[in-house]
Amino acid sequence: MRTKIKKILALIINKLFKSYTSSLSEQVILNAIYSVRQQTSINKNKNVLHINATDIKGGAANIAYSLNSNLAVHGYTSSMLVSRKYSNDDTVHKIKENSSLKQYILKRYEKENGISDMLNLSTYEVGSLDVFNNSSILHLHNLHPAYFSLPALPDLAIGRRMVWTLHDMYPFTGHCGNSLGCENFTKFCGNCQNLHVYYPLKKDGSHKNVIHKKLIYDMLNITLVAPSKWMLDNVKKSILQEKDIRVIYNGVNEKTFINTPKSEARKKLGLPQDKFIILYASNGGNDNLWKGAKTVDSLKTHLRDSLIIKVGGGIKSRTGNIMETGYISDKTELADYYASADIFYYPTLADNCPLVVLEALSCGTPVVSYDTGGVSELVAHGITGYIAGYGDTDDLIKGTLLYKHNDILRQQSSIAARESVIKNFTESGMIDKYAALY
Repeated sequence: MRTKIKKILALIINKLFKSYTSSLSEQVILNAIYSVRQQTSINKNKNVLHINATDIKGGAANIAYSLNSNLAVHGYTSSMLVSRKYSNDDTVHKIKENSSLKQYILKRYEKENGISDMLNLSTYEVGSLDVFNNSSILHLHNLHPAYFSLPALPDLAIGRRMVWTLHDMYPFTGHCGNSLGCENFTKFCGNCQNLHVYYPLKKDGSHKNVIHKKLIYDMLNITLVAPSKWMLDNVKKSILQEKDIRVIYNGVNEKTFINTPKSEARKKLGLPQDKFIILYASNGGNDNLWKGAKTVDSLKTHLRDSLIIKVGGGIKSRTGNIMETGYISDKTELADYYASADIFYYPTLADNCPLVVLEALSCGTPVVSYDTGGVSELVAHGITGYIAGYGDTDDLIKGTLLYKHNDILRQQSSIAARESVIKNFTESGMIDKYAALY
């Protein structure tokens, strides 16, 4: 009996899906034609609307929110549209979640068929919002996971200039935020060997997802921003290769993330003055496997007389020589932790232009990391930190010990780290470049 019910339900779902997706496909085609007809009537005001999954949590959110908060110095009015809002900022607006039966059926169909971010109905309400209709520049950030329908982009682009900052690889892969070295995205994905990689698929729909994305992108006149040359190189091999692509590195506020003397920072935080302190930080803490949390734990056997501080998810705790602070929302306090450390240890396995690296450098703390993504573009090996071979834990520990036993190197790298941020990676410099792009 239960099997029959399941079969009947499946038939109903398929019928509803075919009915809906048929109208959706027609809508996308009509939008594409309409977009071509409307290219001469671009809105010329200086109102920017940023779209991102969240407003203040996560690297992409921090960049989007930074732009939203500071573009006024260039004469722009800026707002944000997000799926999950954590701030009390009146310029941040929430996309209303669609909880209808139709949405439930479509999301279930997506999950069962390996479809990714194509059937989120709430996106089709964006066009009716005042904050959208008042905008002339649409600045896209992370349109994933599971809150935005990519097929809506051609319609949203009508009468607007469109910029998309690629904070990860998801826009041009079949499902993953970082391919971890897999080059299948250069061949329209398919036969995915990493369905478990974030953002995971239950069924391999990676090939169809990439094809759908290309059909959508081909309708768009859009400028892409790569926050690293590493990302630029990947985009040039992807379905987005023919778009206008620029490099603008992420930036941090050097007046917030300051190089406070270590003794002073440690006194404020109640940390020992005589210990070699290693700092690690990631959004999600121990649960963020891409950031190498397991590797951090292995340090305790190599550096028993050192203090290892982990900043991120979880709760405050202390076990042996490992101290966990939990999530720190106060940036001034976070800057004190960076400044208190002798090195920032960052065994990341997947990254683009990580803000935590720039924050550490701005606080005068050398960075020890793998040669991952755009990290080696931020950290000068032997000058502002140590770049180990990708995934080579022994090399990473070698770099850590090098800094532990060489006081002069630590001092020189600390000065150079701060100087590198002032010269290349400030928040104000990043905002200037985006304003010039607009």
